[in-house]
Amino acid sequence: MMATPFASPTERSAKSGRSIALNNAETKTNTLVFLVMGALVIPYSVGIYIGDLKLTPIKILIVTLIAPAGLKLILAASRRQRSLLASDAYALGLFTLMFLAPLVVSGPRDFVSAFSQAIEFYGMYVIGRTFVFEYSSMRDLTRGLQIVTIFIVTFGILDIILQRYPAQELAGLIFPTSGRDLDVSDPHFHRFVLGISSLRATSTFDHPILFGAFCAAVMPLHLYAPMSPIRRLFLVTLCIIGCLVALSSAPLLALFVAVAIYFYDMVMHRYMWRWKLLLSSLLLFIAAFSFASDNPLSWLFRNLTLDPQTAYFRLLIWDAGLTVISANPWLGIGFNPSGNSILDYSTDSLWLAKTMIYGIPATALLFLAVVAAMIPVRGQAVVRKNHPFLDLMCSSYSMILATIMFISITVTFWNAIWLFFAFCIGVRVSLKERCLLALSGIGTSEAEWRVEEGRISSSSQPSRNWK
Repeated sequence: MMATPFASPTERSAKSGRSIALNNAETKTNTLVFLVMGALVIPYSVGIYIGDLKLTPIKILIVTLIAPAGLKLILAASRRQRSLLASDAYALGLFTLMFLAPLVVSGPRDFVSAFSQAIEFYGMYVIGRTFVFEYSSMRDLTRGLQIVTIFIVTFGILDIILQRYPAQELAGLIFPTSGRDLDVSDPHFHRFVLGISSLRATSTFDHPILFGAFCAAVMPLHLYAPMSPIRRLFLVTLCIIGCLVALSSAPLLALFVAVAIYFYDMVMHRYMWRWKLLLSSLLLFIAAFSFASDNPLSWLFRNLTLDPQTAYFRLLIWDAGLTVISANPWLGIGFNPSGNSILDYSTDSLWLAKTMIYGIPATALLFLAVVAAMIPVRGQAVVRKNHPFLDLMCSSYSMILATIMFISITVTFWNAIWLFFAFCIGVRVSLKERCLLALSGIGTSEAEWRVEEGRISSSSQPSRNWK
């Protein structure tokens, strides 16, 4: 007798139950993604104090989610449902040094600060690494960042129109910040534009540079994510406006570089060697320039800043910072004063600042975690060709990380952008893992990673032929 192709009522009930459970789990995960993105851009003045420890919404989420996220990733790896990659080891090593180095240098006095900062960075990495893995979570993260872009640029525009900081003022009224309010009369927050002094927009961030950096960083996602041309143009325009009203040179330059690389990718998408050509050309240019120039940093700062005075100031920072690092190369100086008035006022480079605080090994681990996340695996090109949405996300998050690293040469990050950096590293590692799982025939099927609404074509070049 021929077997019936239909499942029994019991089997159908079991399958239905599993499907409902999976859908509920995905819904919870995607809700967490929206919560994390929303909490990330809430003004820092929104928070509560427990002694000297300040808990903001994003910190509360990190403390709540880091243990479940880490446990979920480890259990999935033990069942061979997930894979731990090199970046996971680098990030864990960075967490260890961020916590231990200040304690070794200064003793238990800095325990709270060291543990807090280490948990914040590693927590955001693990959250992105664990919860942004399925197609639905990646899709909802993309939508969430679109909403966040509209929200923050709207407040940035209001800053310019009103010549004040309404988001910060509203947050300050509800949660007094003990002197951390942004002072609109501070000359640092003003720039002359066409001979007129204008307030620099900060939106919900702590500084105009951070606002501009976020707008420049999310630009690649809006360029690559599948959407209608009108929505794409709208979001890209918002990012450009955000960088303009922030009146910060590094984010503006990074934005134009990101757009140029995007169009290069569009023109050269048929050639798998296009990224090797671009990177090789860039490294060759850097090597030739460094050999030909007596002071490469001087040229770099002069051409990466709108104000020549800031270029000179950054040169002084690097000269003083390198002196401090040479005296404390392994564990840094912790959270202690450097003894240099310029450095103690501002250290305008993420890499210089982190090396001074935690030492060269910690900065090296951060760099390795980012690079290892972006380095392709053998056979990845075929996988990405057959998985259009996965291809687009890999390209966009690689460019997001590259954009942040480019800006960080002349800008240091804290709070929202620093945590967003950690989160995006984790997301990019998950995307790399997706490629590895597809190569081994494990994990999400090709159909699940396709956008069902016809925005990505399944032609010979699916990842670049969306409507």
